[in-house]
Amino acid sequence: VLAQYETNLPIRLVVNRARDAAEAETIARKMIFASQRFLGIDMGYLGFVTDDQAVGQAIRRQQDLLTAFPRSRAAADVRRLAAGVVEGLAGAPSPQPRYRSLVHRLRSLFSR
Repeated sequence: VLAQYETNLPIRLVVNRARDAAEAETIARKMIFASQRFLGIDMGYLGFVTDDQAVGQAIRRQQDLLTAFPRSRAAADVRRLAAGVVEGLAGAPSPQPRYRSLVHRLRSLFSR
């Protein structure tokens, strides 16, 4: 879908339900290759979320993963990914916000 729009926004891939880092990196390599070759889109690899039963359990409970199972492997992966996004945003120049910035809100949300 993004290939249909002329955008300069960076595209980052998150591999979901990976068994481990090695599987996620293999999948990411294939996806990045395919997006470059067939769509002409460059994208970076942001990381992965482990295949974890806690995700399905949280869905059945109708709760977010970080609240329902904060110590699960998938929740740790989500926090790691969010920290990476926040770190990337922290280095970018931004206007002085009138209210708390997105970076500050993300930090407070994932530092619990």
